[in-house]
Amino acid sequence: MKTYPNFTHDLKRFENQITRWENEGKRETDPELAEMFAMDAGDLRKVLRHLRKQQFHAAWDTLENLDTLVRDQVPRRLYNFIAQENGYC
Repeated sequence: MKTYPNFTHDLKRFENQITRWENEGKRETDPELAEMFAMDAGDLRKVLRHLRKQQFHAAWDTLENLDTLVRDQVPRRLYNFIAQENGYC
């Protein structure tokens, strides 16, 4: 399946953003919020795994169920590509 020239770079940016999200959760003092960050990071890692396998429909299905703030952790160019691969945009 065809991607785009900066796809690998954007995957790395996404992975770095997930790590930042995880670290934010580790700094959180409220246990419920810390758990929420951890769950969100797990969902984002699931999206990343789908993308690495070029399973764009599965990645979109996972993204659709995330809160907007969490979805916004995906680099915009990468998000737009996934949307386009699923018939949006």
